[in-house]
Amino acid sequence: MKRQRNQPIIVLTQEQREELKKLMRKHFITALYAKRAKLILALDEGKSISETARLIEMERRHIYKWAYRYNDLGLAGLNDLKRPGRPRSKPLETIETGINHCLMRGAINHSYGVETGSKDLTKAG
Repeated sequence: MKRQRNQPIIVLTQEQREELKKLMRKHFITALYAKRAKLILALDEGKSISETARLIEMERRHIYKWAYRYNDLGLAGLNDLKRPGRPRSKPLETIETGINHCLMRGAINHSYGVETGSKDLTKAG
């Protein structure tokens, strides 16, 4: 038998609704954070978990997770939690530089026009 879950109840004040909408328009937040804000707004509008999952393109279990976290922690609940494990040993810029270097080396080794100075990478040198 399937387990019945209680649908999380999201009731926002006008101020909370405006704050979520304002956050979704900001450029510095991640797409995931904006998605989470959008799902909270959808639930506040009275959409079901299934409707919200289809709208947001997220699994139902994740809708429950973020709704309960929002109810417990407010806006802070929409942030990712710190994950266990060893932190990165190299900064992201160093990793990007290494990847770009490998990509350029691969292009040179496979004669995609990089070593000849050709701007068209589809033509062999």
